[in-house]
Amino acid sequence: MAQSSGIPISILPENDLQHFRLLELPAELLALVSSESPPLLQLKSVETIDGTAKDANAVLCTPDKTYEIRQVNTSNSVYLTQPCTNGDGGGSNDALEAIAKCDSTLELTPLPKRPATSYIKKALPVYASTGNYGSTRSVSKAELFSNIPLSQAESEDGWKELACFESIDPSGSFIPSAKVKAQVWEAAFTAAIAEGANLQDPFIADDIPVFGMDLKQDWPLELLSGVFAGISSSTAGGNLAIDEDKCIRFVGLSQLEARSAGRATDLAAFLQAWKDTVPEAWRTKCEMPVLKGSYNLSDGGKSITFIDGQTSTDSSKGAAEEAKSALGAKRKWHEKFKSSKRTS
Repeated sequence: MAQSSGIPISILPENDLQHFRLLELPAELLALVSSESPPLLQLKSVETIDGTAKDANAVLCTPDKTYEIRQVNTSNSVYLTQPCTNGDGGGSNDALEAIAKCDSTLELTPLPKRPATSYIKKALPVYASTGNYGSTRSVSKAELFSNIPLSQAESEDGWKELACFESIDPSGSFIPSAKVKAQVWEAAFTAAIAEGANLQDPFIADDIPVFGMDLKQDWPLELLSGVFAGISSSTAGGNLAIDEDKCIRFVGLSQLEARSAGRATDLAAFLQAWKDTVPEAWRTKCEMPVLKGSYNLSDGGKSITFIDGQTSTDSSKGAAEEAKSALGAKRKWHEKFKSSKRTS
């Protein structure tokens, strides 16, 4: 009688089976994790800072990309096996033992790049022009990013876009209000003109340009660094330099939100204020398409209102507090350089 050939397989009892989840990797992700220097991968979901889950959907993140995780049920049972020793028949032969049964797999689908700004606005308090930090919550940048279901690069882009900063005293992360951002930029712009400085000269990352050093007398250095990072791009030498297009949009949005504060404001006056706070050579770019999606026109196109569907409660409180105070009451830059002639 012919003896059967092959490897014997046994299956553990149902109660003894281990729990595994199979994760199917796309080709590009498989190549990444099997490279000589594989990056750190993170499993994330939306949570509040206190750890309360807000979204059951999880994502897997590489340093610069986010993948949606989707469970797919299988029509056939899939068993995971491991080698074992089969002592039946008086011999010792190689065999396999099924130690787990998987009825579904996890698939990864790359997601298009998404802004992290909405998550950040909901999580962070506002730093107002009154010097009020707006909250007693203490959230580090690392803790904030760990609760955003996006890659580190996407989270960093949102952080810079909002000019966020991490403070030591008081500890925590904050978003500067629109008025603060407008005030900081106008003071920096005025100082640069007075000193005859080139706005686009490179400066060290996590620092501020030379022409802005005196601003440290009125604002925290971390705040100033956040504002300049938000309007700058990296240079070939690893430094930062003010980016013309980023700066124009940043100044326009800050001016509009600060002037509007939820109410319609004169369009012509806003456009003039926007152009007055950028170099003359950039003023032709101060056009409404740059701010697309951030405003509504009314009164036959004569009035404009800033819109932001992701304004947080703390943002609203910060704006209310600022409205009660004189705009820039402690700032002396306009008086100091009032007679300076603005040039390109």
